[in-house]
Amino acid sequence: MADVSASVTTRFTPYTLALGLVHRYTGLSLLTVTALAADLRAFPPPFTPGCRNTP
Repeated sequence: MADVSASVTTRFTPYTLALGLVHRYTGLSLLTVTALAADLRAFPPPFTPGCRNTP
């Protein structure tokens, strides 16, 4: 699991810091938090600024 977190750290440093905080204070597993963040980045909510999703 250390290899996974290391590769994530090198690619998404700001995201990893936020994910670490969420993981620490919510008690969710790091893989769950990472999966949720990946879902949010893949499907941004409609109110996200700069989002070009059309209904």
